[in-house]
Amino acid sequence: MRILFASSRARWLLIGVFFVLMPLTAGAQSPERQVLRVPWASDSGFGFVEADGTPRSFFLDLARMLAEEAGFDIDLVDVGLTTEVLPALSRGRADLLAGVGRGAIDDGQLLFAGPVAETRFVLFVRADAPRDWRFETFTDRRIGVLRNTVASGMRPPEGSVMVPYDDQVTAFAHLLDGQVDGVIVLSALGERTLRRTGLDGLVRPTFPPVRENSHFVALRPEFATLLSGIEAALGRLETSGALDDLRARWLMVPPVPVPDVLTVGVSHFPPYHLVEEDGRVSGFAVEVLRDLAARADIAVQFEPITLESWARGPRVGAFDLLPLRSVTEAERNLLQFSAPIQTIEYAIFVRAADAGRELRPEEGRIGIIQSSPLRAEISADLGVPLVMLPEVRGGAQDLRAGRIDALVMPRVTFQRTVEDMGLSDAFAQLDAPVFRNDLAIAMRPGLGICSDGWTWSSGGMSALTNTAIWPGNGWRTRCSGPTGGST
Repeated sequence: MRILFASSRARWLLIGVFFVLMPLTAGAQSPERQVLRVPWASDSGFGFVEADGTPRSFFLDLARMLAEEAGFDIDLVDVGLTTEVLPALSRGRADLLAGVGRGAIDDGQLLFAGPVAETRFVLFVRADAPRDWRFETFTDRRIGVLRNTVASGMRPPEGSVMVPYDDQVTAFAHLLDGQVDGVIVLSALGERTLRRTGLDGLVRPTFPPVRENSHFVALRPEFATLLSGIEAALGRLETSGALDDLRARWLMVPPVPVPDVLTVGVSHFPPYHLVEEDGRVSGFAVEVLRDLAARADIAVQFEPITLESWARGPRVGAFDLLPLRSVTEAERNLLQFSAPIQTIEYAIFVRAADAGRELRPEEGRIGIIQSSPLRAEISADLGVPLVMLPEVRGGAQDLRAGRIDALVMPRVTFQRTVEDMGLSDAFAQLDAPVFRNDLAIAMRPGLGICSDGWTWSSGGMSALTNTAIWPGNGWRTRCSGPTGGST
């Protein structure tokens, strides 16, 4: 049915209504996302660059999380050295820095949200330095600090002088050759530099820390309209636990002395580690670590943990070690690993009816356990996204029921699991592809144990005793706590 306008007056009235509503419609459209420049440094303490070229650090990861939550985009600006990060923000060459110490840059113009982390400045000294050395008694000494940081503005102890450096590697090198007697840096950044340069067995921190440090999100005043959105985003990230996970992953927490007894987290993942109903733990990896700890005179205790906690890895306030974990390039930048103990083989399993068929990743749904450290690498290798599954038995049931078409799993673990379920005949292993990866003991950063502290040789197990660990009561020249053995 056609509707005709009764008069020209009605026609003009409708046109008027149209023009009145136009601004309302335009105003409802989403504004263009603002782009904020974020400074980063490629030196060893600040972060690392992944194989695909993506820069990573606590500060960059937090900036990315905030951008997603608060609705803006970021553009990374490489400033070269850590000491140039703060000047880039204060001089307007960058717009946002997520995780800055407010005292180092508060010029009265920048806007702040947070705090987002609490860390400590620590005095690092040589491993063979006297045990009673600490900042308060560090008189008549030369102390290395980084330029343009809070440490560079600290008042030195009586008779001591601060020696400025442009990077941590040079500062620690001069510590080892005697040009300075100590180096003050943020505990997290100093530990990372020592670990990545292989100097973690030659340098140790002193306690108590020199100074507390609160980290904030700093924003240029030109972007003041984004501040409330950033504050709200921080609140959501804190509530969800995402910010806590980020802090733990990057060790952006107050440092603690090494405990007398190290806690080993054990999840149920047969045959490598098993947790019985009564809480007892066993398995190949557990027995290897138990034996190595006894030989190295390191006191350890074993604690059952969930797969979710296992996936998050060793961290302060949770547990110190994992008996076995896949060694990936990304995790080497976040955790400390022993020498490899075993090589694990990941295979692709299908329903028995599909045995012998060629895998076509683009045509099916391939599952993997969501806690697997190799999930990103395997997904990239297959060229398709993988279906994340909570645990092994459920994954086997999903495969059998047809909810997924294939399952990538450690070969021995899957075979042992389906055997226990009485379903061995329901599945088949494809001949290819097969993924292999080294397994090693994983340690949280900051324990002071050299990566060669635990070794596996063809002649059996051996633990090196010329490595180092620093307990709270002073320095020891071997991997040991006050008492040996394990519980």
